[in-house]
Amino acid sequence: MLTFVQRKIAYSTAVVAAYVAGRNIPIPWAVSSGVHRPVGLAESLASSMLGRAEDSASILSLGFGPWMMAMILVMIAWSFFSKEYRQKSARLMQRWIMILTLIIAVGEAALRAHRLDYSSAAGMTQRTMAFLTAILLVAGSFVCMWLADRNERKGIGGKSLLILVNILESLRTTAMPCLLKIAGGLHHLNGRLQAYIAAALFSLLLILMVLLLQRAEIHLPINRVMIHNVYADKDYLAISMLPAGTMPAMFALTFFMLPVYALRFFSLLMPGRAEAFRDIALWFSLGTPHGVVLYLAIMVGLTVVFAHINIDPQDIADGLMKSGDCIPGIRPGEETAEHIERRIAAGILISVIAMGIGIGLPLAVGILWRLPQEITMLPTTILILASLVVTIMDEYETLRTFEYYRPFL
Repeated sequence: MLTFVQRKIAYSTAVVAAYVAGRNIPIPWAVSSGVHRPVGLAESLASSMLGRAEDSASILSLGFGPWMMAMILVMIAWSFFSKEYRQKSARLMQRWIMILTLIIAVGEAALRAHRLDYSSAAGMTQRTMAFLTAILLVAGSFVCMWLADRNERKGIGGKSLLILVNILESLRTTAMPCLLKIAGGLHHLNGRLQAYIAAALFSLLLILMVLLLQRAEIHLPINRVMIHNVYADKDYLAISMLPAGTMPAMFALTFFMLPVYALRFFSLLMPGRAEAFRDIALWFSLGTPHGVVLYLAIMVGLTVVFAHINIDPQDIADGLMKSGDCIPGIRPGEETAEHIERRIAAGILISVIAMGIGIGLPLAVGILWRLPQEITMLPTTILILASLVVTIMDEYETLRTFEYYRPFL
């Protein structure tokens, strides 16, 4: 008889197996030679974050990317509405997510179907095969969305587990060949070998620092009117030192690559200007100074947005005032919200500095020394991998604790 946690692990194993199997089921009439190959680890990693398989002609090659992108865009848009409206319009929000998911999936499927090559042995016209391919890709995207949702409900890790599988596969096919090539030719690197080792160690130390900061908290003392014992003086409000977590690092690359995907779609609609669109797309590269600056700017913006999605100062202040609790020396209400906002701003500043140095510095060094992107993007990749593993392990520990106390509930 399996325990509660073991059943969840078994369910997640089955979901991952189904997901990996689906990614390896090819579209029967598609030819793999027409598949777009990601340009470097940056595009490959961005695709992995959205569950895409850019170098595959499988029925699940769109992944759950349309769903995740729609969910992020709608969440950001909804964050600008009032709390009362957000509470009343939860169903409307889900409806918009599904509508936007369908729109994005259809657009991506049409682009990919147009770029694929098809076998003449299928006995169908090129247009018919492209139309059927688009339908299969859209259906496959919703299957991926369903698998991620089922794992969220009955398994462990939710969509984070599937993203982890994608990134590991991306590293296997993109980064490992480059690293093996470098390892095989170390005797040609001479003095630059020390620079490679120093950069790798420095990046690992910075990543360790970010993960430690993710566990750190800012404590605001709280006076609880209903507590009159020895523990009253020890009560506090905990605010994460990284209020946005590592989500900005995870999704900044995806937002950075959005114009590239959009330009490819426009080149499909306007073939006569395809060359101009390709030239514009070259500007969105992490191998150029302006590309790195834009990438870091997106990361800063997402840090601010995700921090306020995760922590609402006004909501916390209202909750404290309703319960009669307060922060010593701070008036309840608006002044408390402003005080909490300042602490969140401090956390945002720490996040920006830590991830900016840990991710931006290797990219800048890569531009100066003309290092391959597979090396300069490794700190970002390792940071995201570590964050995903920590998230899954935290959920596992929570489930273990719940299982221990379950007989008493």
